[in-house]
Amino acid sequence: MTVNLEHLRVLLEVARAPTFAAAAQRMHVTPSAVSQQMKTLEASLGTILFEKSGRGLRLTPQAAELIAELRPLVDQIDDRVGDFTGATDAVRGTVTLGGPDAFCRMWLVPRIPALSRRHPELTLDVRYAKNDVIEQALASGDLDLAVLVAPPESTGIETAPLYREKLVAVASAEYVARHGVPESAAELEAHRFVIFDPRARMQEVWLRGVVGRAVPFRGHVVCTVRDLTQILELAKAGVGIGVVPNHLAEPAVAAGELSVIGLGAGDAAPRKGATNLIFLAWRKTKREAARSRAVREALLEGADVDGA
Repeated sequence: MTVNLEHLRVLLEVARAPTFAAAAQRMHVTPSAVSQQMKTLEASLGTILFEKSGRGLRLTPQAAELIAELRPLVDQIDDRVGDFTGATDAVRGTVTLGGPDAFCRMWLVPRIPALSRRHPELTLDVRYAKNDVIEQALASGDLDLAVLVAPPESTGIETAPLYREKLVAVASAEYVARHGVPESAAELEAHRFVIFDPRARMQEVWLRGVVGRAVPFRGHVVCTVRDLTQILELAKAGVGIGVVPNHLAEPAVAAGELSVIGLGAGDAAPRKGATNLIFLAWRKTKREAARSRAVREALLEGADVDGA
C-alpha cells in the first residue's frame, strides 16, 4: 500500500477546518481538488474517512483516531526537514490556538495585530471552546497552543501563567430590591445564583476571596448556563446573582445595569477579592516548531499575573 504524504497533510488540514471549502481556501486550492484528494486517500487506505452529517460530512471515529496519531508524526517530519534545510527558525505557516471565548476576545484578539506585523508569514487559527474541550484538543495534537482557565489535568502539557483575572458577583437593582444584599457567607442560603458550571467552582473561588477562608458555598443555584454572557443577561433580568470575571462585568456595571455584590459587615473586613490564574499551555516536545515558539513567546511577553 502506497499513501501520498501530501494527501495525509490535506487530511490534517481538513480536520482543522469546518468544511472542505474552508480547508481549500486555507490551502489556496479548489474544494473539488480537496474532495478528489480525499477520495484518492480513502482508496489508498481502503477505508472510509468521512460520513454524512446533515448536509455536510464529518470524520469517522477511525479517521479521527488516525489524525490524532498522524499529527505529531508529520510535525516531526517537518522539523527534520527543517533541520536539514536550515529553515527551522523561519516563522511561517499556521498556528492553531484555542481558549475561552470571553477571555480571548478581551485579551488575545487585541494582541493579534502586533503579532501579525512582527511575523507577516504567520497565520493564526483561533478557536473558541470550553476549557475541558480546549485541553483535550491540545493533548490530542489538534491545537498547538491553548489558553486554560485552570491547571491542566492531562499529562504531557507544559504551562506558564498568562493572566490573573478578578471574579465578581453581580446582581440587578430589581434583584437587590426583592432579596436584599447578603452580609455574610451564612446568608447566601437565602439567595439565588446563576452559575457557569458546578465543576468550575467559580462561586467557591469568589466566596473564598471575599471571606478570606475556605467555606462551603450555600447559595441556591436556580440556573446553570455554560456561557458567561448569558449569566450576565440572566443577572440583568433579576433571575439571580451571577459570578463572572470582572472584565466581562465592567460594561454592565458602568452602565448601571448591574451592581457588584460583596459580603459586608457580617464577615469581618473587606478582602482583596477573588482571583483566578489563567495559563498558556503547550505540549511537551523535544522539537518545537519555530512558529509555535514565536507565538508562545510573544503572548507571554504580555503576561499579567499581578492582578486584573
